[in-house]
Amino acid sequence: FIDNQLLFTVKAEDPENGPVLTFSLTGALPHPDLSLSSDGQLKWTPTQISTITVDVMAIDECCASSTTSLTVMARDCPCQHGGSCPSFALDSLSNINCTCNDTGFTGPLCDVDVDECPGNPCVHG
Repeated sequence: FIDNQLLFTVKAEDPENGPVLTFSLTGALPHPDLSLSSDGQLKWTPTQISTITVDVMAIDECCASSTTSLTVMARDCPCQHGGSCPSFALDSLSNINCTCNDTGFTGPLCDVDVDECPGNPCVHG
């Protein structure tokens, strides 16, 4: 989400069960703040709504390699009433569960008002 750091671990398997895979970005870097460590840690803090595609290469100790493309979308956080977004959501915005601590709201998007008087109706409304 915008202004939240994305931390994502890229994973791959060596079909020959080699113990070491090294990761790198190939092609043009889609954003100057995006990085991928050799152990597969992808980091990016988007500052605006955007969709980027990165090409990631995995290389084994025998220099055999495979490349795949990942598409990453940065969107506004849909959490309401001061709720906070997770660092990322896979697949779609319907998979989001906001953190609603101390907001007085609950629900996946902090959009359901908490009834502070359950089982004990408030006297003055």
